[in-house]
Amino acid sequence: GDSTYATCTLASLTAEQTAQAAFTATEADLPDLTGAWQSLHVKELYRKLFVSGVLKVQNIGSKSAGPFKVSYYLSDDGQTPGKFLGSASIKGLGKGARIQLAFAHAGSKSSLLGKYIIAIIDPVNRVAEASETNNFAAVKIW
Repeated sequence: GDSTYATCTLASLTAEQTAQAAFTATEADLPDLTGAWQSLHVKELYRKLFVSGVLKVQNIGSKSAGPFKVSYYLSDDGQTPGKFLGSASIKGLGKGARIQLAFAHAGSKSSLLGKYIIAIIDPVNRVAEASETNNFAAVKIW
């Protein structure tokens, strides 16, 4: 990797004396779970909306991930989780592996139309990951 040099003053040295330290930036050797909606279908039947979709969950990290959950929420804005809709338990996901999870929910047209389904991968951070910022996927219900 690239080396970065930083100049720092050490307490045991005088103000004029400095030490140079080299730091090597390395990517964390951890799993990294991420997700994206592959599809979302909305069907109206008997004055209800039936929403179904497929969420692709991947481990793009350099190590296998142990057990974790994927939780689904209804959201007004696509950012803030609202009503809990359910979850799926995953036994683990190898380095570079991906799985597809089926999702289904039914509700009144007024309670779903124009809102979002949010999936949060590993919502309680059970798996230590290289990045905890990419565990979120949202899709709008049309």
